[in-house]
Amino acid sequence: MKVINNLKDQEIIDYGVKSINAMSQWSETQGENINIAVFDTGIDYTHKDLMERVKGGANFTTANTLDYMDRNGHGTFCSGIISATKNGSGIIGVAPRANLYAIKILNDEGKGNPLWIKDGILWSVNNNIQIISMSLGYNKNSPETYAAIQEAYKKGIIIVAATGNDPQQSFVDYPARYPEVIGVTAIDQYERIGGFCNRDNGCNIELAAPGIDIISTYLSNTYAIASGTSFACPHITGAIALLQAKAFRRYNKFLTLNEIKLLLEMNAKDLGAKGKDNEYGYGLFRF
Repeated sequence: MKVINNLKDQEIIDYGVKSINAMSQWSETQGENINIAVFDTGIDYTHKDLMERVKGGANFTTANTLDYMDRNGHGTFCSGIISATKNGSGIIGVAPRANLYAIKILNDEGKGNPLWIKDGILWSVNNNIQIISMSLGYNKNSPETYAAIQEAYKKGIIIVAATGNDPQQSFVDYPARYPEVIGVTAIDQYERIGGFCNRDNGCNIELAAPGIDIISTYLSNTYAIASGTSFACPHITGAIALLQAKAFRRYNKFLTLNEIKLLLEMNAKDLGAKGKDNEYGYGLFRF
């Protein structure tokens, strides 16, 4: 990540938020009352763009379960994409009034364990979470983690995950590879796939979203610019928060995974080969 410090006296909407046209929804909803668990390195909950959004969390990387402060920066960056608040300076996220919960399943070095992810999922099942955002991946199936994902699916929790940053692989990472998870790959502002992105012979990529040269929140009230499928994933997380908030507002219910997938697919701009393909999935979701 490259730290930037020139956003102190201005407020911007990054091209990623504009690409999915999130602003078109804000007159009706900005993600109010949607609880999102950000599975990552924690969140810097003192950041001025996030302090109103972070409502709690848990740490599964050490014995101190209440230490979910981010000392790495990755989780704070992803969180800003989802719901950096509108406050007159800095950035605005996709769903700027959604609630964030920092689920620290990556340590301060950015390393994790699928069993920590399992613990975080079970926490989410028991703590009224509607969406889980996982900007992470691993390359070997974990039966214990998959069982927890299935529990979350039964509970109605929508899970979004990054597909991975290794173009030499012929499949996406877990957990994006699971059918209960929405896998997201990264494109740039010209709607071109990132050269670093995993391709997938099993067509487990659901969607593409902006993930190259993204600007978002970083540690100690700073901002940064970075690229990766990690940063495409939270764009779709934020979009789902807006969809779920609208569904609850209008119909007093949340949409199922299949209903969310259908809406995302129907509103995706086809990119790459015609139809769903192994690079872009269904393409770029846009409101």
